[in-house]
Amino acid sequence: MGWAPFEADVNTLYNMEGRGGRPKPPLAYLKAVLVKMLFEINSFTKLVERLRNKPDLASLCGFDNPPSKMGFSRFMKRLSEAELDQRLFHEALKQLSEAEPKRRGRRARWSGCIYGAFALVFYVVWW
Repeated sequence: MGWAPFEADVNTLYNMEGRGGRPKPPLAYLKAVLVKMLFEINSFTKLVERLRNKPDLASLCGFDNPPSKMGFSRFMKRLSEAELDQRLFHEALKQLSEAEPKRRGRRARWSGCIYGAFALVFYVVWW
């Protein structure tokens, strides 16, 4: 799944240049929110705890050091105010519909199966 369209959208939520500290990667926030939905984690406090206890999961999302629950709350507020959730959902569905299986030896692996679960949960929770 190509993350470039998602990254372009979520990067508009933050000023990536100028004064002040550089924010954590907005795409990492989005990936972590999708993980939260996929694993049915019911709060950002528990998500942050999971990301801090599982560095591989945090790294997969794109964090060197996971943010606080307030960072996630601010991200979700910005995402909602910018009305990006529908665009991101439709882009995920588009990519999933174009996904092709990848063959490795005797097993077929769907390149988009995890992202399909993300999109399904994304749809159920946000609509």
